[in-house]
Amino acid sequence: MEAKWQSGVIDIGEIALKYQDYALQAKGRITPNGDWPVALQLSAQLPMPDAEDLNVQAQLSGSLHALILDATTQGYLVAQLQGQLQPLDANLPAQLSIKVPSFKAVADLPASLTLADVLLQLNGDLQQGYQIAGLAQLPNTPEQMRLTIAALLKASGAELRALRLSAGEEAFVALTGAVSWQRDIEAEAQVQWQDFPWYSLLEQEDIPVQLQTLAGQVSYKAGDYQGQLNGDLTGPAGAFTVTTAFDGNLQQVQLSTVLTGWRMSLLANLIRRIGWRNYLVSWPARFIAKVFCAINSCKSMPRLI
Repeated sequence: MEAKWQSGVIDIGEIALKYQDYALQAKGRITPNGDWPVALQLSAQLPMPDAEDLNVQAQLSGSLHALILDATTQGYLVAQLQGQLQPLDANLPAQLSIKVPSFKAVADLPASLTLADVLLQLNGDLQQGYQIAGLAQLPNTPEQMRLTIAALLKASGAELRALRLSAGEEAFVALTGAVSWQRDIEAEAQVQWQDFPWYSLLEQEDIPVQLQTLAGQVSYKAGDYQGQLNGDLTGPAGAFTVTTAFDGNLQQVQLSTVLTGWRMSLLANLIRRIGWRNYLVSWPARFIAKVFCAINSCKSMPRLI
């Protein structure tokens, strides 16, 4: 550490901190009078698992009453950050903007999962909460998918008002929810799916079985959770519906699933594929047959040649 106080100014020649592969350096000056003007240059190096290090270059200006941040990152994430913070205000008013031209979380992911033109903004204080808004494009998907997010972060919890990935006006998956940590952790989430081409994200060809719609909800409190999913699907055997209710804790889960709309030919083809003898000794196949017959009021198990 190199610093000196002269002519009413704290002149920081260098402050260097290092722990394992983490490193932080700072230099600049602070004037300890009035609003305490600040002019600091910061640099940091952060290791990232199985990826390039994250290198940060930042400048802090303004004063201790209103700090102004201007930073860039290189390596794992190429980004530009700009913001303002009032650290002496008890409510910590803050504004932050993050711009990322292109980002892929892991190098070996498909190119379709590359995010482009990412913009993330935060604005608010501790009393009212911090509003978070963001958007991004997935330009390498055939549908030119769009990602949007809106959330509220407070000292007592967080609210996800919208997390939506859209492939068009009528093709999307959306998630909402909330979590509270004021006492015991409590959380709830809702998901809505409509004709979303998920296979485009993984650069897969169109698959025979399609999830048309899905509506679901889950809640968590004091280690226990419960929820329900309702989905409409189509496939070679026609349309069918899946309704699943579940509840449990961190050690076990119980499922209750109902399938409707299966054709008898689908069950018959399944049994022909695995063989009649295997069918007799295979509990999964027997379970499927029982569920099917319970739904369709079969008087006897299907007979195959």
